[in-house]
Order: sequence, then structure tokens, then C-alpha cells
Amino acid sequence: EDICYATTNRQEAVKALIGRADLLLVLGSQNSSNSRRLMEIGLN
Repeated sequence: EDICYATTNRQEAVKALIGRADLLLVLGSQNSSNSRRLMEIGLN
């Protein structure tokens, strides 16, 4: 999978917050694969 540094950085930041945050708010387009992926990471 070929994703840019900024996207990888955001995904790693969300993974680091899991278990420490009470709420994860993802702002982005419903059509954005990056936004959907961040949501999926937060739900798992």
C-alpha cells in the first residue's frame, strides 16, 4: 500500500490514542478513504 507520510502519521497518531481517549472525532468527507480509514482504526 502506497500512502503519503501525512496519512501514515495521522493513522499512527489515532492508534496511539486508542484506549487513552474517550472520544475520537474524525472530520472529513464521507467519500474520503483517508477519513474512513481513520474511523475504522478508531472503532477497532
